[in-house]
Amino acid sequence: GSYCRHDNLFGCYAHAYVYCAFTSKIGRIIQEQGRPQLGIGWGSPQIPNCRGLTAVELASINFELINFEEYFADAFAEMADPPSGAQMQSIIGNYINRLQSAGCSQFDDGCITGLSP
Repeated sequence: GSYCRHDNLFGCYAHAYVYCAFTSKIGRIIQEQGRPQLGIGWGSPQIPNCRGLTAVELASINFELINFEEYFADAFAEMADPPSGAQMQSIIGNYINRLQSAGCSQFDDGCITGLSP
């Protein structure tokens, strides 16, 4: 957002523009779509809330409601025959089911290594 940083009798002469920046596209997508699920706002331009999400908050997000289309569009842009959104959703869903069936957590690197999608 933006706000008036300095004003005088003639009005505002210096606006401040405030942005939350993320280190990855997928991080931004999860923040933008996960915060409403968690009831976490962005604050105001004067007092922004750009903090990361805790492990407990991440675990509380319903990732089935997160739209990763933008991320996959970039990831598969160079492929000759990229999977459709429905195909990708099926691949990810099957992978998550295999993780759960094996008793794995998405945070358990050793378990995930043997279960490539």
